[in-house]
Amino acid sequence: MKEKRSIQFRKTIQPILLALLLVAVLDAYANQGKAPTSSDNPALNQLYQRCRVDEVLTNETGIPTFIRGDLTPVSRAGSSIDLSLRFFEENRDLYRMSNPPAELTLKDVKEDELGMTHVTFSQTYSNIPVFLGELKVHMDREKRITAINGHYLDGINVGTKPAITLAQAQEKIVQDLGSTVEACNFQQGVLVVFRRDSSDYLAWLTQVRTSDNKGTWKYLVDALFGEVLHRYSLIYE
Repeated sequence: MKEKRSIQFRKTIQPILLALLLVAVLDAYANQGKAPTSSDNPALNQLYQRCRVDEVLTNETGIPTFIRGDLTPVSRAGSSIDLSLRFFEENRDLYRMSNPPAELTLKDVKEDELGMTHVTFSQTYSNIPVFLGELKVHMDREKRITAINGHYLDGINVGTKPAITLAQAQEKIVQDLGSTVEACNFQQGVLVVFRRDSSDYLAWLTQVRTSDNKGTWKYLVDALFGEVLHRYSLIYE
């Protein structure tokens, strides 16, 4: 008798368990790829309230490196450049910007074969370019902002007056290469802000091509103390 009751119980409970399992699976499937709606970041929550956000990727400090959705500002008046800057004005806290128009310098505006517009800004600090600091705004044919990607360095704190000249920095490079001045052909250098290991430096950025088989290199040299901060080869094997 007890065995019959046990069999009946299993027959009764199994469909219920299967139904609950099916609901859980369907719910998990339905939530795959759903747009984010909340965050521990208040500035990101404000973006969710203003825009339809489908995807957000951030760096280790929480600054977005990629946002996808309908990110168009409420006011759509003006050019693609105006719309792009308005987005950063409205979301300055998200990127921890102080003054977007002063920190973003227009680099390029392109329209592709599909009619999409791509606006590129270079990041600057006190009118000095930030090495690898760049943000791209992508718009569809109706000038709706559909994506933003790139790298913005927040919290920069560095002096803007070099203590060594470009010529002195180039001497450091010649020494670092173990080359000679005669064998080194330098391109014009430029002052940049360079971040390494969470520290910011004012640096001379320049490119050198050698005639003594030392290669072609990009160099970043500390503009205060002359230390070689970073170098990379432009010859790919």
